[in-house]
Amino acid sequence: MLKGFTSNPVGTRNAEFVRQYLLAEKIPVIAEDLCGIHPRKIWFFPITGRVVVQRLPHAHDDAAAVAATESAVRAQLSRTPVSGGVELFE
Repeated sequence: MLKGFTSNPVGTRNAEFVRQYLLAEKIPVIAEDLCGIHPRKIWFFPITGRVVVQRLPHAHDDAAAVAATESAVRAQLSRTPVSGGVELFE
């Protein structure tokens, strides 16, 4: 992300687009984690419907720290058993 890019941030525009899309499609929002200063990494597991959201350090922070955090989360996810159910379409 670019420092000083605040007049109409792309993250804010993306969040509003998603909210409007979900409203138009009558998809209820159960929870959200939008806007703010942190980028996020999203993992979606379509077989189970599970979603994992990870807040990343500021874009101007150390790239090695981001890579280390992602590796730790990936290791944790690989140890977590797959469970649960989801119905995507009726």
